[in-house]
Amino acid sequence: MLEHKIVIPIKDSSSQVLNLPTQQQTLKSEIKLSERMPGKATDLVLQLFSRGESFDPDGFITFFTDTPVYQFGNFEVCFDKAAIKKSAENFLSRISAVYHEIKMMWESGNTVFVEMDITYWRKDGSIICLPCCDIFRLEGDKFSEQWCNHQYVISPLVCHSKNRRTLCSFKGGNHCFNSQHGY
Repeated sequence: MLEHKIVIPIKDSSSQVLNLPTQQQTLKSEIKLSERMPGKATDLVLQLFSRGESFDPDGFITFFTDTPVYQFGNFEVCFDKAAIKKSAENFLSRISAVYHEIKMMWESGNTVFVEMDITYWRKDGSIICLPCCDIFRLEGDKFSEQWCNHQYVISPLVCHSKNRRTLCSFKGGNHCFNSQHGY
């Protein structure tokens, strides 16, 4: 717990400032002050994304605490670094490249919100771009949680080609991919 002393400056008749304590001089609260400089958490997110874009699962997992909670899309939730590494290796084996196009990033306390489009180049030559919102929680300078929320990770109900593009109908809407193949 932190102790806060509240002092209110009051001017007397000679315009001197008097520091008089308030009625409740000491307040106790559970306020946690950030040990990070503002923007440090967003920098960590960018570094984590670069490890994914570099196909570096070993480097990727170094950004997490020893007891993380991680979920990528609709894949299984991971509760340790070994499971995160296995999940990353499994997914990265299915693609040739990945790029995160960040639209907005917000840092609030120990939480970072990222709105982005993620582009995946699949091994069959198709390209898929998905809207995504990730939520990160930090403990110190490590991620304790990461939730990767793709909007269209479920299997498509119907896919049909139109002029070298594929239109896939999903529950909740349509999305057009730069692909000749369904997702």
